[in-house]
Amino acid sequence: MLSSRIPYPLTAGYRLRICAIAKIISKYHRIDLLTIHEDLDNEASSELKKIFNSVTIIPKKKFQCIARMPRSLLTRKPMQVESWLFSDVRRRIVKESEKYDLIYCNHIRMAEYLNTLAQPILIDFHDAISLHYRRGLTLARGLWKWIYKIEYARVKNYEIQTLEKWNNFWITSPVDASYLESQIDNKKNIIVIPQGVREEILSRQKKDNNIEQDDIVFVGKMDYYPNEDAVNYFAKKVFPSIKKVLPHVKFVIVGAYPTKKVERLINIDGVKVMGYVKNVDSYIEQAKIVVAPLRFGAGIQNKVLEAMALQKAVVASPIAVDGIDGQHGKHYVVARTPDQMAKKIVELFDQPLKRQGLGEQARQLIADRYTWKTHEPLIISSINAALNSYKKYDNQSKDACKN
Repeated sequence: MLSSRIPYPLTAGYRLRICAIAKIISKYHRIDLLTIHEDLDNEASSELKKIFNSVTIIPKKKFQCIARMPRSLLTRKPMQVESWLFSDVRRRIVKESEKYDLIYCNHIRMAEYLNTLAQPILIDFHDAISLHYRRGLTLARGLWKWIYKIEYARVKNYEIQTLEKWNNFWITSPVDASYLESQIDNKKNIIVIPQGVREEILSRQKKDNNIEQDDIVFVGKMDYYPNEDAVNYFAKKVFPSIKKVLPHVKFVIVGAYPTKKVERLINIDGVKVMGYVKNVDSYIEQAKIVVAPLRFGAGIQNKVLEAMALQKAVVASPIAVDGIDGQHGKHYVVARTPDQMAKKIVELFDQPLKRQGLGEQARQLIADRYTWKTHEPLIISSINAALNSYKKYDNQSKDACKN
């Protein structure tokens, strides 16, 4: 398994996905991890070695990745591909790859390392990143607007090239899968493996509603630009209207690496920025509403799935529930404008039985459709199919050579 970033601690959806899938694969196959990172602390090393047979870290400082970005202007590769491309990493992957029957690559960031490998390749896109950029083109500001404008076309072309070059692909959302399929002429084997919720979350007992505070909670990695945009949008466009009706309500932002723009939101009355917390679930459980006001992005939002699993009423933008096979008004509430979102939240604050009903239906949907245990048969069958298709192709190649 190749990853451009270390999948620990479990503070982001991509890390949760990598570790959850690796745990499943390790039941049936030996799986090793090769990743790029600044260093590996003792806790991360200990946890990853519970999952992987071996863990190889190729150390790179953050400034080394940033320093490579200008090269993309010459190569016309996406910045996020070029910034993770190092000759010593390539040599190590080529050398190590000879031991393996299958190379599992996370994200297109590592796909450039696959070009000379003879083994079967499985690429987990996670999300359609060009769809993310396309959705954010009109909303991004400052440096991000420039990045989105440049990266959109480059990432789109790179995704198409990747699809044309290999045959086995995973992605989190059917919406993203349909988008990628629409970009190419020949149908490809893009298998939807949605995000899943950890068993320990579903096994938590429902807390008494009496513990709920007058809190509206947002959970997410806070240096991720769509999350930064979402909490700023909510705090400035939605929250003031709620405060007029519910003066004691608080908007609590929970997540690692808050940017300065996020930290400044504490100047708004009722907004709390918690940063990294060890027990995110407790903040979700004590909230009356969990919000997901994302205005752009792609894939399935792990933060939404986990809130639903914890039986919380979720009020979300359409994009935040994109790809989740649920119903508005039954499993979550969708609001398209700031006024709609404020109105729906105020209504739910006054209707505890409706909040409870939403939470119960949401949890049932997650238990039925969005656990890693549910996804396990598809994960293993598609892994085995990738191996078997390669063996068939390899045998045909050998027969052709004999003839």
